[in-house]
Amino acid sequence: MGKSIIAINEHDCFLCKRPATEMHHCIFGRFRKLSDKYGLVVPLCRECHDIVHRNNDTALMLKQIAQDAFDSKYGEGEFIKVFGVNFLD
Repeated sequence: MGKSIIAINEHDCFLCKRPATEMHHCIFGRFRKLSDKYGLVVPLCRECHDIVHRNNDTALMLKQIAQDAFDSKYGEGEFIKVFGVNFLD
């Protein structure tokens, strides 16, 4: 898995700041490999990882953060060109 372009500290949970135990693909499912390739992952503790996969609002928030980070690094609108979706609308 690639290094995160979102999280500065990969040892603490991105959401609650407790020790992280897992990396979460912000854009998961069919986009999992692209998330790896572009560093759209964040460290999470087990509890927060469970929450993200059960709570659509939290999952969407991380997708939006990932899209912003991607466009900041690769250029405005590039996320939509690569992933074919827009989470910011």
